[in-house]
Amino acid sequence: AQGLVATQNRLSQEVTLSLETDKLQGIVGYFYFQEYNDFDGTTFIGSRTNPAVRIARPDFAEQTTVSHALFGQLTYRPVPDVGITVGARQSWDRKDFRNEQPSVPAVFGGVERWRDFSPRLAVDWRATDAIMLFGSWSRGYKAGGFNRSNSRVVANTPYGPENVDSFEIGVKSDLADRR
Repeated sequence: AQGLVATQNRLSQEVTLSLETDKLQGIVGYFYFQEYNDFDGTTFIGSRTNPAVRIARPDFAEQTTVSHALFGQLTYRPVPDVGITVGARQSWDRKDFRNEQPSVPAVFGGVERWRDFSPRLAVDWRATDAIMLFGSWSRGYKAGGFNRSNSRVVANTPYGPENVDSFEIGVKSDLADRR
């Protein structure tokens, strides 16, 4: 069992600028994210056969995340029914982590930074007013981080970022009276 008090504060902002002409549609922007997490808990360790024998261990952890990103996407229509889209996002992430366990006594943690470039390519064709065919590829990213732990090795070793490649093909349609 655990006693727990946790607080979290977040701030995110995004500023964008868009463009639209006969053949071009686009957007560029900047994204900012900041988060602070504070964990103040007590872990109770004891005997399963005798619940009266329990030891309370205080456990404190805090993590600060700061992320910045520049992004943009541009769709070019060489003819009105065909769109070619290119986009990208450049991300910078930083996480500061501290895990303190006074009963051990020990302080774990660290600071890590990650950067990522995530592109996107897409094509769409409006075959008729009611049918659009499309295909796309994009790369996604999620920053790494730290795990709160009683183990110095686990708490001091960050996990890495995740990347995924996404492929999509499909049809969008307004058929059957849009039902």
